[in-house]
Amino acid sequence: MTQEIKNLDALINRISFDLVNEKILDENQINKMLGILTNDGVYAWWVYSKKELEWKFTNNVDIFRRYNLIKLLLILEKLNFLFNKKIIEDKISEICKKQSDIDKLNSKKEKSEKEKNEIKKLKSEQNELLNSFFHYLSEDLSLLLFFREVLEKILIYARYHAKAMGN
Repeated sequence: MTQEIKNLDALINRISFDLVNEKILDENQINKMLGILTNDGVYAWWVYSKKELEWKFTNNVDIFRRYNLIKLLLILEKLNFLFNKKIIEDKISEICKKQSDIDKLNSKKEKSEKEKNEIKKLKSEQNELLNSFFHYLSEDLSLLLFFREVLEKILIYARYHAKAMGN
């Protein structure tokens, strides 16, 4: 997205197109996600997305950014006018740093109870960072409901883009 987009519908169109064009979501995934979002809400959609899209924690920021789940979050963050900040973008380095710390602790053959607890704590912190986008949304009901409407429209447009492109 090189040029500034001047209205919400154009931004939704651009995001929808990017989700399909960059092969982050296929038509089947879009249909399932749309159904989950419509029936169960934003957080259920997020949990499903975490399960279905390719990703894993890594200590390499560039690799982490290439996973479809992270690409999806970063594309959705183009809606940052809703949040007045970049929630995920600012946390990627921290997530990868925690993975590096986990990897160092895991490289030891014998781990003390303190080290095992530290690994659990770091993993929990990683998940909190990854989920921070949705925790932030849930703190403001009007923002959450607006985001749900926008996300639903994004997925509907993406479905049409996918059909038009023939997967």
